[in-house]
Amino acid sequence: MGLGRGLILVLGAGLASWSCGEAEESTPGAGPSSSAETEPGAPETVIVRDPPVLEPDELAPAGEAPGASAGSATFVDGAEQPAAELAPESSCAATVVQAEAVERVIEIPVEEEVVVPSVFYLMLDSSGSMVSERLTLAGLVEAVLDIFGLGRQSPAPTKWDFAVDGLNSFFSDPASAGLPIALGYFPDGGACDGSGYDQPAVPLAALPENQPPLQSSLDARDPDGNTPLEGALRGATSFCQSYNAEHPDESCVAVLITDGAGDQCDARSGEALAEIAASAAASGVLTFAAGMQGADFSVLEAIGQAGGGDCDPATPSFACDLTADSGAFVAALNGIRDRTRTQTRIERRTETVLQRLPCEWEVPAPPPGATFEPGRVNVRLTSPAGEEESLAQVPLAGGCADGGGWYYDDPLAPTRLLACPATCEELRAETETRVDVLFGCRTVLR
Repeated sequence: MGLGRGLILVLGAGLASWSCGEAEESTPGAGPSSSAETEPGAPETVIVRDPPVLEPDELAPAGEAPGASAGSATFVDGAEQPAAELAPESSCAATVVQAEAVERVIEIPVEEEVVVPSVFYLMLDSSGSMVSERLTLAGLVEAVLDIFGLGRQSPAPTKWDFAVDGLNSFFSDPASAGLPIALGYFPDGGACDGSGYDQPAVPLAALPENQPPLQSSLDARDPDGNTPLEGALRGATSFCQSYNAEHPDESCVAVLITDGAGDQCDARSGEALAEIAASAAASGVLTFAAGMQGADFSVLEAIGQAGGGDCDPATPSFACDLTADSGAFVAALNGIRDRTRTQTRIERRTETVLQRLPCEWEVPAPPPGATFEPGRVNVRLTSPAGEEESLAQVPLAGGCADGGGWYYDDPLAPTRLLACPATCEELRAETETRVDVLFGCRTVLR
């Protein structure tokens, strides 16, 4: 008999009341009396109480008359019943464990490496300390001397001067061509929850076309105010999360640049700010933290590590150190650009696959008071067209050499029924064949 194709059918491991001989007869249409519990996600079990009755000549081995199973016993509540007292064989096979005709699919998580281009949102500290403090101690001393007319050279540039020079060099670098850049400042009227800071002062656009707007914005900026790190970090990462959601084929990188510690908002510690960066990283946003003179590098370390932004993989630290001069500023930005301009990220998706028919079936536990009789079990296949085929049992796996069928895993203490390789190959190729395991009638042997 050819096997049909269509839905996947899975054999469960349940058992109804055993009906054979003097056992209680099934009532057509009645529900199952019991079924074995299954593990979560296990194939479903359906108990058929009134299946088609198999004819004696279909089930009895050659040379035996129906009902003549000398020395064997069947399931009878409370005790074994001698075979000679059984009803005719045609009254057996009233208990069936069958696979339900329901399509069953498996959803498998799939991880795939995907290379995506990056865009950058630079969040720049423009607090008052960027212009009120000199970048070096020597510069600060020279500035004081100059106040009293004792200075011998011009005061050292401010940290803001170095930031502007470094950014302009980065923007004009030919290696930055084609890189989309957005620029934001803090403080800049935003809130601690990130609102306001998630809207860049210079909108996102690719270099070199975006260089003039970026440079003009920096030149017009007059640093002043405090350092709301929480609002700046939330705003930058929020912008990137929204961008990634709208552009799944790209990846936004947030770069936080500061010269101080947070002195506004509730989240000021490294642990609290790291939680914000970690949440963004979980959604695919890289966050880098860069510090100039006066920054709390322990806080920036926590942000960079949690945000996945390692400024220099060759060193143990995560934060970018910009304290040296404008050259360090440019080098740090170039390093971030070159390592993240295109990212290899893991894309997770769910793939649905078909679950094929199994090639082995558990022997269900018998009801209370009954015992299992290995010689009264049969396996029947039913095609979508209703054609039935009873699989013959072979003594051991070696008996499969001559064809299909099934055998017990252990003839003396069976726990599973296994399909022969040829039968298994047929089952795996089909998707709509029904498998019934019938109890109560003598096993069809080959």
